[in-house]
Amino acid sequence: KEMDEGIYNQIDAKFTKTGDKENGIKDGIRNEWYAKFDLGTPATDRGLPYTGVIERPELQEIYLKAIPEGVVRNGDGVLGYETNPDGYGVRVM
Repeated sequence: KEMDEGIYNQIDAKFTKTGDKENGIKDGIRNEWYAKFDLGTPATDRGLPYTGVIERPELQEIYLKAIPEGVVRNGDGVLGYETNPDGYGVRVM
C-alpha cells in the first residue's frame, strides 16, 4: 500500500535511520559490544530504505493532525469493544 506523501514526509523528518549506524547489543556500563549486526547491507541489497525509529508521541501527533476533528476523543472511558462482523476494526462502547 502507498502512504500519503505529506504524512510520509512528516514521519521521515522525525525518523532516525539505523541502517547507516553501528548496531548491536552493547553493555552500557563496560562499553563493550555483546553482538553487532548489519542493518544497512540487507536493505541496500534489496533496494529498500533503511530501518529506523521514531518517538511514539511524535508519530501519534502526526497521525492525529492528519485525521478529521472529532474522530479521536481523548479522555473518554471505554467500557468495552466488539470486533466488526467483517473482522476488521472494532466498535467501542
